This record gives sequence, C-alpha cells and structure tokens, in this order.
Amino acid sequence: MIAEQTLLEIYLATLERAAPQRLISERLMQNDLSALRQVEVDLVAIGKCAAGLAEGAMSILNVRRSIVVVPSGYSREVSAQRGEDVEVVEGSHPEISEESYRAGDRLCEFVARASRPIVFVVSGGSSACVERPLHPWFDENDLAVANRTLIRSGLAIASINLVRRRLSAIKGGRLGALAPRGSLTLVFSDVSRGRLEDVGSGPTLPDSGTKENAAAILESLGDESCAKLAKRLRRIPEETPLSNASTAYLIADNSTLREIASDEAGMRGLDVVACDDDVEGTADDLAPWLAERAGALRPDSILVAGGEPTVIVRGGGTGGRCSELAVRFAVDCNAAGLACVALFASSDGLDGNSGAAGILLATSFIEPSAVARALATSDTFPLAAEAGTAVYTGATGNNLRDLYLVARN
Repeated sequence: MIAEQTLLEIYLATLERAAPQRLISERLMQNDLSALRQVEVDLVAIGKCAAGLAEGAMSILNVRRSIVVVPSGYSREVSAQRGEDVEVVEGSHPEISEESYRAGDRLCEFVARASRPIVFVVSGGSSACVERPLHPWFDENDLAVANRTLIRSGLAIASINLVRRRLSAIKGGRLGALAPRGSLTLVFSDVSRGRLEDVGSGPTLPDSGTKENAAAILESLGDESCAKLAKRLRRIPEETPLSNASTAYLIADNSTLREIASDEAGMRGLDVVACDDDVEGTADDLAPWLAERAGALRPDSILVAGGEPTVIVRGGGTGGRCSELAVRFAVDCNAAGLACVALFASSDGLDGNSGAAGILLATSFIEPSAVARALATSDTFPLAAEAGTAVYTGATGNNLRDLYLVARN
C-alpha cells in the first residue's frame, strides 16, 4: 500500500529538481548552445517563471542588460550575477489589465533599443502579462474582453492563443521583429509538446494559424463583442511578421516534470507506470481515463501522468483544473469500486482561484448531488478538500503544467 505522504513527497521533490533556474542552467551548458556563451547578449525573460529563468541564464551567459516581466503575485527576485543591469516589471494574470499594457509598452521599448543580440526566455503566463493591441484595428478593451471570454470558454490553449496572436502587436512573432539579428528564443513550456508558438502566444515565433482560423474561433464563443472582433479581423491584411528570434530551443516541458517524478518514485522503490504523452482533453473525459488505468495497477506501482485538462468556468465558485479532476476521479473510482490514493497538483502552485496547488486524495464516497451542484457553479475545491487534503505550496516559480500521481490500494 502506498501512503498519501509518499505521493506528496514525490511531488515536492519533483518541483525542487525542476526549478527553472536549475533547468535553464543545465540546458545552456549543452553543446547546441555552447556558442551562445561566447558573446555578449541582452536578456528578455517573460512569464510566471521569468525571475528564476533570468537568474539561471545570467549564471551562464554574458548578459549586459536584461528585462524581467512577471505577473503580479509571482516571484520577482532576481540576483544579478556579475553586475548586470536588471529591470523587473510586473504585468497581470490571468486577466489583462492596465499593468499588462504598461509592461508591454516597456518591453517593446527595451527590445527596439537593443544593440546586441537578445536571448528571449519565454514561459507560461506571458500572454496576459505583457500586451499591446494591434492598432489601429483593436484597442485595449477589445483585447481584455476577448481574453476574458476565451479563458472561461473551455477551449484548448492552442485555440485561445491562436486568437490572441491575431489581436496583438506583441504576439505571433511581432516582438521578435523588433529585435536585432542573431537573437534567439528559449522556451520553458506549459503547452503540448512541440507547440512552442503557444507559450506566451509566441511573441518571437511565427504564427502557423490564419486570421480566418482566429475569426472562426471568436464567432464560436457566442459572444456579441467577440463576433464584432471577428468581422474586424477579417478586414485586416494577412501577414506573418519576420522575427529575428525565430530560432527556438526547448528548455523543459511537462515530459521533464514526468521524468523527474518517475525517477523520484523509482528511488522510493515503486514500480512506475509512466504516461509517455501529455494527457489532454476535458476533465470529464480525463477522469474516467485515469480511473481505468488505476484499476490496472498492481500493489506498489504508481501511475505518473501529467498535462492539462480543459474546464468550463460555469459560475463564481472556488476551484481549478486539479480540484475538478479530483472530484470527477473520485466519482469514477466509487462507481468502479476502486480504492486509490492520488495527487492532482499544478506545477506553478496555484490551481485556479483555490489558493491551493492541488488535492491529495484518498478516494471516498462523494454524494452525487453534491458533485452536480459543485460542477454547476465551478465550486469543486471545497468538495475536493473535504474528500481529501488540499496541498498548499504558494507560487512555486515553476510552470510545466500539472502532475498526476495515482496508486491503487
């Protein structure tokens, strides 16, 4: 029998080993980036992990000037390694606010004035953190309304970011178009494997979508304001900005998190059943999928999975992806007569608006009517915390999607 505490220990140890400053330092020491260590560069770090990534990069690279843009509430502590000029700016997340526009303006100014190659380090949370409307077609209110509707829609992040790229003067390679030649991009990914352009909506990377794709998504939202944006978008000339930082390298993604967690489980003598791919889809599809695999586990074996389900925000309740997945998983285990322990937790330490990182669950009966009420108002966290234990870490400085650990008792 695997104890709940063991799952928690694996999760916390995984986060420690996957610290952004550690992973980027290791990545920059690899042969394909060795030439980068021989030149003077400027540094741009954006997103939830920007502070740790900037610190790790400055420990290896010869950085002269840097700007670090983080969402409010996330770590902004950056220790200069060799007297670098470090500017830290705050944006917002997940809503776009005036802070986001001020941060976007300052970021564009920094990049446009650079006289040496820039190393762009992009992590999740960048999309709302830095923004500038694509004038004259869109304004600040247009972007805020579209973003608010998109993040509550239940759409996959690829679809959300496809729209964001088409409304922005920063995303879809437009920021990279302001950079000097010889610049490049390093990505700390919170999206599907291989979809680097979706991290931060690709401020330096070319957009593989079209304005028609984006317009169709806006129309599908059933929102009058978004439908008007779609009409306006169709009148804009199709373009693909020519970025000077479109050469991109992956630092880490969810597979990195899963590999570390699998190693930590193995070191504790557990037989690891690892999912090779990110698990994606809706939470109501993913929960029975996980329960089915839990039913096939042997004693002393552990399922290690990760990814990011989509959920539709239906009300003003308290919850997030992990708490909704935990509740749905418990229901499916109850139906199948399975006794399991499981951990559903975010790598950034914040699951939706719950204030918790996730849920540590020993499956027990949950009244179906209580589940229905919770799902109807997106109020799954209280129910999940009652059935299990809420895991609190605070903002971790990480962002490699979610981690799921499941064992059968």
